[in-house]
Amino acid sequence: MHILNFSSHPLTAHQSQQLGKLLGELQPNLHVHTVSVQLNVTEPLAPQIAALVDQTQAELGWSAQDWQTKPFVIGLPGLAPAAALLLAELGGRCGYLPTFYRLAARPGAATPVFDVVEVVAAQTVRDAARSRRQGCSASTGV
Repeated sequence: MHILNFSSHPLTAHQSQQLGKLLGELQPNLHVHTVSVQLNVTEPLAPQIAALVDQTQAELGWSAQDWQTKPFVIGLPGLAPAAALLLAELGGRCGYLPTFYRLAARPGAATPVFDVVEVVAAQTVRDAARSRRQGCSASTGV
């Protein structure tokens, strides 16, 4: 399982263990790739995100087909518009909305400690939301 971390903080060993447990993977089977995300917020974000994914693809040695066949989970960047564009860019490349993990601060910790608290299958959320769309049949494919 490939972990593509687009957040601004590297995963700790403890977070990798938590993620492995949530994914049902042994930690040695997790291949964590930390992506350095440096965005210029005064410029359009979409081309920057596309270039970032192109760079990640090159660093991983992935083909266009690999986005559709390799299992991966992403850590989203903290900037909400960048996270939305990353989901859209990867969704276009792999044909579905990717799964991501979410970190949250541990309550009551003396110093900031962040735990992996959930893994979200964005495509599953989208599919469930389609059933709540009024005036549309799920069978129409729209």
